[in-house]
Amino acid sequence: MKWRRLLTILAVVVITAAVALSFVGCGNNQSQSNSSGGTTGTTQTTSTQTVGTTENCPPEKGLVIFGTEGCPHCRALKGYATEVFGKSGMCFVEVNPGYGATKDAQQFFVKIYKEAYPGIPENQMGVPLAFFFYGGNVRGVFVGEVGTKTLVSLENFVSTSTKSIIVWNGQAYELSATAAQKLTEDIKGFFKSHK
Repeated sequence: MKWRRLLTILAVVVITAAVALSFVGCGNNQSQSNSSGGTTGTTQTTSTQTVGTTENCPPEKGLVIFGTEGCPHCRALKGYATEVFGKSGMCFVEVNPGYGATKDAQQFFVKIYKEAYPGIPENQMGVPLAFFFYGGNVRGVFVGEVGTKTLVSLENFVSTSTKSIIVWNGQAYELSATAAQKLTEDIKGFFKSHK
């Protein structure tokens, strides 16, 4: 009986870890860099090059990603988002000053992170932080890299539901309509002030 309980606990831990690993990202320390150059504070990019400014941001349908070129998970998510939503469906905001982030972009990242995930200390904020827009509104929020299959599943979910979701530690929770609206307004305001 004691062994069965121990095996059950071990199985739960392994399954939880597997789910959490599907959302992989860079922690605050991993995304720091001493290099210079790179993208500007707010640009729309593909996985390899800058293709424009913030004129299409946030997208009607797609992702707004806060991250850094120094993070492999951020670069991968940019590529997946472009693959699923096209170039106009992905906006990237650089948050690392070593890659050209503006002070304003850094401050907004901290503000919007705290708004989405209250209580997380700044030294534990990870990237990529992504906001899924559908119909011009925030309908999903997550931290970490997800693949094309997950992005398509997220799009399918929000296209058939009135609910918005937020993912934390591999678990999805309902994001209140009030919180989703506030995030939408703040992100739209950020891009409007940077056009």
